[in-house]
Amino acid sequence: MGINITILGQLLGFGILIWFTMKFIWPPLIQAMAERENRISEGLQAAERGRQELDQAKLQVDRLLQQARAEASSITAAAKEREQKILEEARHKAEEERGRIVAQGEAELARQLAQAQATLRQDVVSLAVSCAERILKKEINTKTHQQLFDQFLAEVGHDG
Repeated sequence: MGINITILGQLLGFGILIWFTMKFIWPPLIQAMAERENRISEGLQAAERGRQELDQAKLQVDRLLQQARAEASSITAAAKEREQKILEEARHKAEEERGRIVAQGEAELARQLAQAQATLRQDVVSLAVSCAERILKKEINTKTHQQLFDQFLAEVGHDG
């Protein structure tokens, strides 16, 4: 009987140990493991959310880069268009200025030509009077014959 009581005592001690462990040690261990499992799960969920947010941020960055490229392209196109418009305006203004300068030159040339013709007519009249004086060997009174010369000048002006 000695062995049976020892086995029975050991079984009873082992049962008390199991009961004590199940009552006081096992619940805090299970709770600590559950909390740790929850923290790990939350960490994994946070990492997944972070990865998703990173993917969304990358997509948004790509969209923003595409927008920036499109805006830069449109700005460049607008700048080139404005450059062409400015060049065309400058050409147009240069053509107008050239036309104005040519017109002024032509007007000045016409004025100088008219002045040269008038001077030439005066010289022709003077030469004609001088020749007539030499031929006639007498002096012609310019005051009395001024009307004749004016008439001559008028005729030369209409003919020339």
